[in-house]
Amino acid sequence: MNCMKITNDPSELRIGDEIITNAGFELRYYRIMEVPRISNVSPYKWGDKRARYIAVRCQTAVELKSASGIHAWNKKPFTTNWKEFTFKVPSKDDKILKIDLNYKNIVIIKREEE
Repeated sequence: MNCMKITNDPSELRIGDEIITNAGFELRYYRIMEVPRISNVSPYKWGDKRARYIAVRCQTAVELKSASGIHAWNKKPFTTNWKEFTFKVPSKDDKILKIDLNYKNIVIIKREEE
């Protein structure tokens, strides 16, 4: 079922939901793989005292990249690793990452039928 719902409460998410949320200046597309769970340190001691959730397992289109070289000053080798996210619907064999959805605006794009 398609729906467009905006929320900032991870407790509204269900397994199979497809969501869009921000990460800095870019948008990311995720598929929820587990139900969000309340953290042991919930609620926050500051702000509006909202419930705090453990990072949720989400499937996303991500590519792990790596670059290596030799440091210019000390001539020692180095390797840098990073994740490059693609804004598209994740396929069944895309990576599953733990994503912190606390205090994020979440747009639920597609909700699985029950």
